Amino acid sequence: MFSRSVMGKKTVSLVLSIVLVIVCVPAALADSFSDSANSWAAEAIDRWNDYGVVNGFNGEFQPKRELTRAEAAQIIVNLLKLEEEAELNDYSDADCWYKSALAKCVAAGVMQGYEGRFYPEEPVTREQYFVMLARALRVPESDTCNKEFTEADKISDWAKGYINALVDLGVVNGYNGELFAGETITRDQAVTVIDNAIAAYANEDGKTVKAEKKGIILVVADNVAVEAPGGSVIVVAKKGADVSLKDTDKKVEVIVLTDDVKLTNVPAGSSVTVDEGVTGAYVNGAAAAAGESKTVESLHMQRPPAIPSASISTVTEPLLKRRPLRPAA
Repeated sequence: MFSRSVMGKKTVSLVLSIVLVIVCVPAALADSFSDSANSWAAEAIDRWNDYGVVNGFNGEFQPKRELTRAEAAQIIVNLLKLEEEAELNDYSDADCWYKSALAKCVAAGVMQGYEGRFYPEEPVTREQYFVMLARALRVPESDTCNKEFTEADKISDWAKGYINALVDLGVVNGYNGELFAGETITRDQAVTVIDNAIAAYANEDGKTVKAEKKGIILVVADNVAVEAPGGSVIVVAKKGADVSLKDTDKKVEVIVLTDDVKLTNVPAGSSVTVDEGVTGAYVNGAAAAAGESKTVESLHMQRPPAIPSASISTVTEPLLKRRPLRPAA
């Protein structure tokens, strides 16, 4: 299932540049937000605020406000605890509070900008946000979709494969047969997408995390034990993490995004994919080379001599293109 990667009004931009520091301040408990208690997404806001993935500002979460591209980048950084930064010398609008988040998303292959700009304070569209999340979690594109949407022909070509995959995973559902892919996404909707995508979140060292349903288990901590239903996808984003699957007895899929990850007790028949450029990955004691996807049966149970990392051609992802925005409702 998983094998692997505009101009707003000046007044609005000024207000957003002040308000959007929400992702830079310490998180408050979501149930203390004065404007989210009655939101349909209140539980998701609570959960992901407690995790430190989304934050509020001055006691408000502003659930119905449009999410900006800079905020979307910060959410992805917080979710995966990204650390590596790319150079942004070729971008003319990245020098502000969001620069680090943008640099980390570029390094992770999540964002690429458009014609030398990020348009960070512009609202992000739903399809742009879906693609960012899919790239971050290495959800592969799919040619088919198990649902039909009335405006499927309006979805951008560069987003269709990712949206197909997210729909099939139950991450994206739409409403009344429509996805509203080109519309801007609100903050409560953005949190809900994260909540739908992540079945279990391992963010504390030395803990056991149990997924109650099949889905994506995201590991961003060290010395973690994972108990997951068969068919789950375990994404390891913590450098140097030791991850045990001793309580998982059915085959799963594991994706290793960073260096020096050690996986143990991976069930027979499970597939393991090591992201390109990653070094030091071991599965049940056997070295796993970058760019490779193997089943556990094909991996030796004894550590072999060092194997040089293999490389495969990098697939160039389409840009998150700028789309015309409709007036805010």
